[in-house]
Amino acid sequence: MFTGSLANQVVKIDNMGTGQATVQDPMDQMLDALREITFRTAVHAGKDTSTHNVTNAVQSVEYRGYQLQSIYITDPKYMVAAAILSVLSIIAVDATFYRWWELGRPFSMGPLELASAFEAPLLRAASEDAGLDDNVHRRLVLGLATDVQRPRKDTMYI
Repeated sequence: MFTGSLANQVVKIDNMGTGQATVQDPMDQMLDALREITFRTAVHAGKDTSTHNVTNAVQSVEYRGYQLQSIYITDPKYMVAAAILSVLSIIAVDATFYRWWELGRPFSMGPLELASAFEAPLLRAASEDAGLDDNVHRRLVLGLATDVQRPRKDTMYI
């Protein structure tokens, strides 16, 4: 025999045979009831004007804060110098393409062709294995002016 409403909620008796009682954990229900009582007490205390509470009082909080801002200042001297360097670099790169149409064959700026132009050892070995003879074809490479010649019209370069 159990007495009390909480006991009747958490204890279940099987009337269909064995008559055994199973008990559930009452902690969740007890915490919910305690939270409800606390909430109702707080609401009632906030409405009660006879207790001289400060729920209707104006509250001021002093606050000091700061804000970070990115401020960019351009120095005209550096900006002009950077613009001149950019234009000079464009001219320097453009100079390497001057008279490209006289090479005698189509070319690209692909990584294999650039590596071949700088005489990469790996690509030189590959062309030797392929049986390409330097006496038949001239190689198009970059080098010192004392070591190389200008490309000639109607000459095949590899």
